[in-house]
Amino acid sequence: MTYIRIRLKLVVVLLVIILLLSLLTIALSSSPTDKWRPLYGGIQIGIQWKTTRVGCSIGFPAYYLSDNNVYYYIGFITAGHCGNVSNSVYQPMYGDLVGFIDRRNFTFGDVAFVIIEVDSIFPVPDTVDTKIYYSYSSDGYIVIDGYWRAEELVNKIGNVIYKSGYATSTTYGTIYDVRQNWYHSGAGIYHKYAIIAEIEASHGDSGGTVYYIENIPGEGTYVWVVGIISAYYSSSNRNLVVCSTVNDAESYLGVEPL
Repeated sequence: MTYIRIRLKLVVVLLVIILLLSLLTIALSSSPTDKWRPLYGGIQIGIQWKTTRVGCSIGFPAYYLSDNNVYYYIGFITAGHCGNVSNSVYQPMYGDLVGFIDRRNFTFGDVAFVIIEVDSIFPVPDTVDTKIYYSYSSDGYIVIDGYWRAEELVNKIGNVIYKSGYATSTTYGTIYDVRQNWYHSGAGIYHKYAIIAEIEASHGDSGGTVYYIENIPGEGTYVWVVGIISAYYSSSNRNLVVCSTVNDAESYLGVEPL
């Protein structure tokens, strides 16, 4: 009898170990091109533009209140050059329909708002989450602690900054400059504020999350979203990336980050 009990306990322990290993494998094999529900920053989306499905990335969750102050329109920010108003949006690129572009401004800010949910109470959405795909974590994501406007980075030029997008996953580099009321002549875009970073990015990363990880001794680590990937930029023989900012989304789309 004792032998049977021991064997049963061993079987239970082995089943638990197998389950944990399978969950760990799933976490480690997760990719920004996978199907994610709820939706996170940095994962792949496909935007139907006429006969073409354009691959871009999610930036950060946002919302706005209807004119009669009754409904909250909930969704996420991506790059304005990824599509046009009313274009359907899928996740992953050739996956399920998740929403459509509701507001978009290319010339000012290069930002777009994709609506995925409408609610009559303050947003606690179940379709989009305050998380970012993060390949350096076994969970595959990190949690957003809040949002910084570009002014917060003026004194952090030269510091490390991160981005997550589906083409090159999670990468990090340095803040090269922060510019106010700046016209990016190479792309034809005006920015309320623009963050210029020396960081790896490629086609498909457009719209992906740009964020700053702050370590405060004695307190902990905080993740602050500052913008999204917009366009390439070259200065002093350096290949750089222009990031549209939270300021751009607020000013040119009339939305608030979640």
